Amino acid sequence: MLLRTKQDFQNSFKEFCVNAAGRQITKKSLQKWCHKNHVKPQHVDSFMEKHDLNHDHVIEYSEFVQYYLSAEIKENFARYDANNDQMITKQELRDGLLKAGHEADMLDFEMNRILEKMDVNHDGQISYAEFADYYVKTNYSFDKK
Repeated sequence: MLLRTKQDFQNSFKEFCVNAAGRQITKKSLQKWCHKNHVKPQHVDSFMEKHDLNHDHVIEYSEFVQYYLSAEIKENFARYDANNDQMITKQELRDGLLKAGHEADMLDFEMNRILEKMDVNHDGQISYAEFADYYVKTNYSFDKK
């Protein structure tokens, strides 16, 4: 299944939820989906294992999207992670923004704005997990219109 638009992801995710809230996929909701769609439930465990990135036994929407967009997210992260250590430092962010065409006189403002939004643990760097979570929320969120 090729998912590319926010609406594609949302529709597919909701289909697997099989609950009123429609915000999490559980093993039980997948089993219900299989029964409803006459699909053998033999792959439910592997589906959960692949998509449940934080291993909390539920698949959140952001995990669902991250799984399908992992190559795209990795490519975008790599544009800034110059030393490939899975962290974007302030200097790497600065260099990446310059390379992307941002004006030099606005760099400090842009860097601070980006770090404020993406650096969830406030360590002055952006981890791959922080980047991926922000990428999905910004581009594919249920709540963003």
